[in-house]
Amino acid sequence: MQRRMRYLRHKYNIPIRELSAHSGVCQQRLSQIELGERPGTAQMNELAGTAFRRYIVHKREDLTRLEAELAVYGNRLVEPMEEHNANT
Repeated sequence: MQRRMRYLRHKYNIPIRELSAHSGVCQQRLSQIELGERPGTAQMNELAGTAFRRYIVHKREDLTRLEAELAVYGNRLVEPMEEHNANT
């Protein structure tokens, strides 16, 4: 039986590798927990909740930066531009 964390991860298109990165739990273990192959302990529940919250903060920061850039470049989105580093 799948667990709620898997449902939410799929519903919001969160890759397991990203949830793993934010939880400190390996992908394999998260997958086993999601699928009910490992017991869902209180500690695992807390780690999963923390991972989702950290993921949300990370995405919110990315979206805030995107929103700011869109405000600056919104009327020039289809114009050519110089090469830029992906992080700038």
